[in-house]
Amino acid sequence: MNLQKLINQSKRILRLSKKPSRNEMSTTTKITALGLGVIGLIGYIIHYAMSFLVESLSGF
Repeated sequence: MNLQKLINQSKRILRLSKKPSRNEMSTTTKITALGLGVIGLIGYIIHYAMSFLVESLSGF
């Protein structure tokens, strides 16, 4: 019974969904790339700060 319910719900979702327009896809791609870049930059800053901190503490 649960499998039949899952199949019916999946069919319903597929009927309601639509293919995104070119503009919508472009905007989503740009926002995703920007988010990845920001997360990468934050990671790089943390890595740089930690390496600087380790070097300064090991000098003592």
